[in-house]
Amino acid sequence: MGQEVETEVPRAAEAGLYTGEDKGRLCALVRAQLVRAQHADAAPGAVQRSRVRAREKEKIKKRLDAVPTRDRG
Repeated sequence: MGQEVETEVPRAAEAGLYTGEDKGRLCALVRAQLVRAQHADAAPGAVQRSRVRAREKEKIKKRLDAVPTRDRG
């Protein structure tokens, strides 16, 4: 936290040349970049942990699919 985040804001935006719909798109872009930066700061390794969890869930699902049920006989 407290880290300065660089955004890809064009010079036209800095000069106040964006209006209306373009301004909304620009705000959404900047917001998405800030959220990405916050997530990266808050949870280093989170992407890797997420992949590991997904693989573990897939293994469990395969085991459960192999268990016979009344429907499958």
